[in-house]
Amino acid sequence: HSVSEEVEFKKLSRDDDTNVSTANTAVLSNETATSLESESAEERKRLKESQIVGVLSTQDQNDGDGELEKSVTFQRNLLQKFISEVYYPLLRDPISRIVVVVFALSMLCLSIYGCVNNSIGFDVVDLMSDDWYGRAYIVTLRKYDLFFVDNYVGTYLIYKELDYHTQAVQQEIIAINNNFVDSKYNAPALSTNWLGTFKNYYTTYHSSNVNSDGYMTDYTTFYSVLNTFLATDAYAVFSRDLVLSTNGTGQSYIESSRFGAFHINVWDSNKKIKAMQNARSVLDDSSSISSPVPFSSMYNIAESDLTIIDEMMINLACAISAVILLSLVVLRSLVATSLVALLVIYVDVIIIGFVYLWDLEI
Repeated sequence: HSVSEEVEFKKLSRDDDTNVSTANTAVLSNETATSLESESAEERKRLKESQIVGVLSTQDQNDGDGELEKSVTFQRNLLQKFISEVYYPLLRDPISRIVVVVFALSMLCLSIYGCVNNSIGFDVVDLMSDDWYGRAYIVTLRKYDLFFVDNYVGTYLIYKELDYHTQAVQQEIIAINNNFVDSKYNAPALSTNWLGTFKNYYTTYHSSNVNSDGYMTDYTTFYSVLNTFLATDAYAVFSRDLVLSTNGTGQSYIESSRFGAFHINVWDSNKKIKAMQNARSVLDDSSSISSPVPFSSMYNIAESDLTIIDEMMINLACAISAVILLSLVVLRSLVATSLVALLVIYVDVIIIGFVYLWDLEI
């Protein structure tokens, strides 16, 4: 009987110990939670007080083992708040997307219109201020075709060494000169044709020395009469159009000659280009023996203007190719690279198109 009472007593003792341990654990858990909650609240309060808008704040904290730990916090600035709270939600809005697409397409259409109507060159008037009197003066002169320097540009047809005394050469040179002055962008009344004038001279004063077709073809007679022609005061002005030399036998010959003319109304860059191309086309179609070379002081400007478009397209193609290669290396995605290339092309079209809309020239 005493043994059973002892066993019962030990059992009750173990139960009491378990209850006490459980109670103690519960108390510790409550105390730990309260402590953690308190520390968390204090930490939040401390972090809130230590934050500075838009600036990183670094604090040193002791972890209890004597080592310092870094605590970094950052609060969004006004731009970040605007992007996250206003701009990004606006972009996600369906209506906003439609507006953006319509605006982008409108810009593209306007730019394409500008690209098609762009002009090449640079007018000196663009360098003048709007209120300068010289601007209105030049515009008025151009309006009424009174600006000689702008509207009349001297040009020459340069002929190499030829057998000028032959009928075939004389016929071709006279025909080329007439075709040239009668073509567009030229002023026939201002041309100087030494050979045409010389032919009229020798048929009038030396008709006995011309053939049935009205040409002087004898070498010695041709140059003898030519020297007399140039020595006359009325025709001495043509001496500057001829380069006379002497061969090994002492005979004179024409080493080179030129035909003077004027391009008219070519102050616009496009007209300069067309006048130059027209001159070359007329000479190519008319000459088979003489092969003259047209020259004018404005041709260097026309040549540079003529190459602007080609050079610009080559430069843009090289730039876009470089962007595509770099995008492929960095992004490693054909879709992303294609989008980048389209955006670059879009921006280039916008820039070139708005050059026209801003009333500028390329």
